[in-house]
Amino acid sequence: KLAVKVQHYGLRETSKGDLLALEYVVRLVDNIFQDFSWGWILEEIAPNLPKELDFCHEGKNSEIAAQHIQEAKLDCVIPKVFWDLTTPRVLCMKFEEGFRS
Repeated sequence: KLAVKVQHYGLRETSKGDLLALEYVVRLVDNIFQDFSWGWILEEIAPNLPKELDFCHEGKNSEIAAQHIQEAKLDCVIPKVFWDLTTPRVLCMKFEEGFRS
C-alpha cells in the first residue's frame, strides 16, 4: 500500500503573501504592545516555511527521524519514502497501519 501526500495547487505561491500579511500584523502588534516584541515569530517562520512546503525536505527529515528512532530502539515505525515517486509537491511513502493504544 502507498500513502500519498499532495500539496494543494498554488500553496507555495500564496504562502509568500501570507508571510507579507504576517509581517504586517507583527509590526502592528509590536507598535501596540511595545513591551514585548513579536518579531521572533516572523524570524522563525519566514526561513522555515519554504522548507515545510518542500515534501522532499519532509521525506529527508522522516528518514533522519527513522534513523534516530532505530538507534534509540523505540517501538515506532516511520514509513519508507519512495523517492522515485516523490517530488517537492508530492510525498509518497509506504502505508503503515496505525493502532489504538
